[in-house]
Amino acid sequence: MKEIVKDVAVVSLPHRDWSCEAIYYRVKVMPMPGEPGGGNHLFIMIEDRFEFIDHDKTRDILSRIILSRYMSIPARRIHFIFYVSAIGTPNGLNVKMYNFDRDENRQPTMKKDAVDYSGNSAVCAMVMF
Repeated sequence: MKEIVKDVAVVSLPHRDWSCEAIYYRVKVMPMPGEPGGGNHLFIMIEDRFEFIDHDKTRDILSRIILSRYMSIPARRIHFIFYVSAIGTPNGLNVKMYNFDRDENRQPTMKKDAVDYSGNSAVCAMVMF
C-alpha cells in the first residue's frame, strides 16, 4: 500500500448554494482489499464533511475535477471512498465506495450505487492509515 499524494480540490457545491469549498483528499495505490492478485487500483479517499454521500450532483462535479488529474488510469481501476466517523458501526467509520465505468463516449462515469464497506475491517484500516 502506498499513498502517492495528498491534494486539495476547490469545488463549488450545488447542494450548499454553490459555496466554494476546499476538499482535501488522499490517493493510495494498492490491490483491491480481499483480492490480492487483481492488480493495483487507485483509491481516492475523502472525508465526507460536506454530505457527498447524499448528493449525486455534487459527487459528480467533484469526481470530474479529480479524475481530470488521473486521465491515464482505466476507469474500472479508480474508486472513490467517502468516509465519516460513525460510533454505531463496528469499525467506527461509515465507508461508501463508488466505482467507475466508461460511458458510450469512453468517458469515466461514477456508478450511482455505492458499496457499503463499513463492516469490512480491511477497507476501514486502509482509510484510517
